[in-house]
Amino acid sequence: MNSLGMDVQDADEMQYIVASVVVKEEEEVKDASLVEVVYDFEQYDLDSFVSRVCDKALNKLRPHQFQAVHVQSSLKRMR
Repeated sequence: MNSLGMDVQDADEMQYIVASVVVKEEEEVKDASLVEVVYDFEQYDLDSFVSRVCDKALNKLRPHQFQAVHVQSSLKRMR
């Protein structure tokens, strides 16, 4: 019990990850953001997160055939 009467024995940790993407085709510019709570970053699928936020932005452009875009993430966990 702390000085405020709060039981802190059952503490848990979490973090959140945020990404924003801007896409442009000719004069059309669109953006998208995504926020997720992450409890275990070691098990988190970062490539999937990056892919989903990129897809979200690309889907806002006029519909037509997109060439496959390969996105690699190089985000490292900050301690």
